[in-house]
Amino acid sequence: MSKTIRYLIGVVFGVGISLLAWIAFLTVEGWVNSDNETLSYDNSETGHISESGQEGASYSRSDLGKDLSELTQYQSDFARSVALYALLEQSDRAELIDLAKRSATIDHSSRRRTTQVAIGRKIAAVSTHLALEVAMEVPKSTRAGLLFGAYHEWSTTNLDEAIASAQTLDTASAQIALQAILETRNDLSDSRQREIAGQFGREEFAYRLITEQTAASHADNPRSAWQALMDDNIDNSYQLRELREASLGWVERDGLSVLSNLFSAPTPKLDSDVRSELIRSIVEIDPSAAFNHVEALPSEEKKWLLRSIVRVWARIEPQRALEAAANIEPDSDAKTLLNDVVFSWAKNDPHGILSGIEQFDHELRLEAAEYAISFIAIKDPEEAARIVEELQSKVSNTSSIEHGLIDHWSQSDPRAALDWLLEDSGRGDTRRRSFIEKTLRALAHVDSQYAFQIGLEQPLVGEYNVGLESDVISELSTFDIETALSLLPKVREESKSISYVWVGQALVKKRDPNRAMELGEQVPESRRDYYYGSIAGEWATTNPIQLYEELEQMPGATLRSTMARQLLFNNISSPILTKDQVEHARSLLTEEDASYIDQWEQRQ
Repeated sequence: MSKTIRYLIGVVFGVGISLLAWIAFLTVEGWVNSDNETLSYDNSETGHISESGQEGASYSRSDLGKDLSELTQYQSDFARSVALYALLEQSDRAELIDLAKRSATIDHSSRRRTTQVAIGRKIAAVSTHLALEVAMEVPKSTRAGLLFGAYHEWSTTNLDEAIASAQTLDTASAQIALQAILETRNDLSDSRQREIAGQFGREEFAYRLITEQTAASHADNPRSAWQALMDDNIDNSYQLRELREASLGWVERDGLSVLSNLFSAPTPKLDSDVRSELIRSIVEIDPSAAFNHVEALPSEEKKWLLRSIVRVWARIEPQRALEAAANIEPDSDAKTLLNDVVFSWAKNDPHGILSGIEQFDHELRLEAAEYAISFIAIKDPEEAARIVEELQSKVSNTSSIEHGLIDHWSQSDPRAALDWLLEDSGRGDTRRRSFIEKTLRALAHVDSQYAFQIGLEQPLVGEYNVGLESDVISELSTFDIETALSLLPKVREESKSISYVWVGQALVKKRDPNRAMELGEQVPESRRDYYYGSIAGEWATTNPIQLYEELEQMPGATLRSTMARQLLFNNISSPILTKDQVEHARSLLTEEDASYIDQWEQRQ
């Protein structure tokens, strides 16, 4: 059945229902009687019409439109709707406007919405522009139903005009109008719905509605629903709920054998996140059965499915998942599955897996500890640090575990992480220094002066006796060049050369090479060639044409040659200079630098 036919039937059906509701109201509520007497509706379970004065809610025609709160007496949504439509049918223009304004005071949000939608539609039937005007006079927080009703009606009478009007609204109101238009005009083609949504920059509205319609049209056949959703050219992130319902329905109808039909061949349409979520929904029902079923599939088909299953199973029954994974052959597959189990278990219950860590062999024990500590450190790094100390007797080498801890701790609270590292000198010097370096870099973003001071206090190490203050300078140069410049004079002599290079290269990256060249004058004479060579390398990469144009302005033949050499070196692997420019740059080289470039060109 075409969308247009369904739409027309819907309109006719809706009109019929409204008429029936009106007639039912006149009949049930007792508003039609020969004597025009006032009747009442008994809101009890049995329900009966009684004369005024008997138990029940009493109305007369003259009472209609005076107070929407009278509708709250109806416990039945149907009776309330009948009464509301009758009320609207008898209200004139002024009364409708008054009802719209007073509808904003209804506390019950869902009742406010249904009431406002009916009012908005009724006013729009009189005048679409009036319906919009009245809706916009109501506070933004309580106008949604009126707007929806207005554009619901408007989109059926003049779609283009409704769209144009909606585009003039504020963002929140425009979204409500768009939703009303698309939900009402579901007779439109998918492409037309997308086009309309695109005019508002909200294509996802159309995607959601199209997906819901697709799923509804295949409600009795989950396999057909699945295939239709896979073929609809809509990103599955917008239709995860429908895909989940279709896959679960398919499994319920045909059993776990459909797992291979659903997921045996991953496609771009079914990305890893969506696929994992769908598998989780299915496997949670009976992970053991899912595992056993997939294990019997052909080897090429089952590997990644088993991995997905054990990850889910490990969150529900980690011990059973562990045992099942251990029995898989060959051993290489079992090892992969065991790692998946340990990761999922540690993520879901890090303390639980640590409490039984001695059941694992050496390699798996280390992985379990690494994962668990990393996940604990995300929420409570200090607790993770305490546990690391306790693991010393259970894990032969906690170095990698500590790396995971510091990775998280240095980002969440670098000062506390640094205090912990400085208090403990039990770690090897090299390992401890790398941890402190990582933490100081993180701390530089929070308290640059303190980070720099701590760096100065650490001993000089390594082949060149460089201090950790240079790492702070390096980090600062990436986001706060002025602070980095201000701290350079305080750097220890052994760290000056590399520290100046960090800042100079950062200046070049920020398109300020002239300042970088001026900074070179502060570098010790013995290290200037190294400094300018490093600057030239960055400059030749960042802006080679600019460097070429500045060559003649470089003070001294040696500096010109250094800059030209690096420019030509980069041009060998990433040609950008013209033949004439290359020849001119070559003319600036010293004999030594020219020989260097010749050697590199011969290697290519």
